[in-house]
Amino acid sequence: MTKTKPNTKPLVDMLIDAKIAELDIFNNTPYVQVQKARNACYSATNSLQYKQKLVSDQAATLDTTAENATSRIAVLEHEKATKLYESMLVELEAYQLDLDASLRVYTMVTGKPYQHPSKK
Repeated sequence: MTKTKPNTKPLVDMLIDAKIAELDIFNNTPYVQVQKARNACYSATNSLQYKQKLVSDQAATLDTTAENATSRIAVLEHEKATKLYESMLVELEAYQLDLDASLRVYTMVTGKPYQHPSKK
C-alpha cells in the first residue's frame, strides 16, 4: 500500500475550527480567549522546536548508522533508525499543522500576529 501525502489545507481548517470552538466556550471573557490562544501558540511553538531537535538528532544517528552499516546487525540498526526517522517526519508535519492553526487562531482573536517570547 502506497502512502500519499494528504492535502494539509483541510486539516488546518479542521484544527482551526476545533480551536475556535474551544474558544467560543469562553465567549463572554475575551481575556481568557486571548490567553488560551496565546498558550496554544506558545505550547505549539515549543513542541515543534523540541520535535525538530529530536529529528535533527535522529538524522545524525542515521548518518552514523549508514557509515557503520558493514555487518548484518549494523544494517538492521540502520534500517530501524531510518524507519524511526521517517515516522518522526510524519509527527513533525502534525506539529507544524498544529502551530499553523494556532497562529491563525491567535491572529483572528487578537488582530495581530503572535510573538514568541525570546529565550533568556
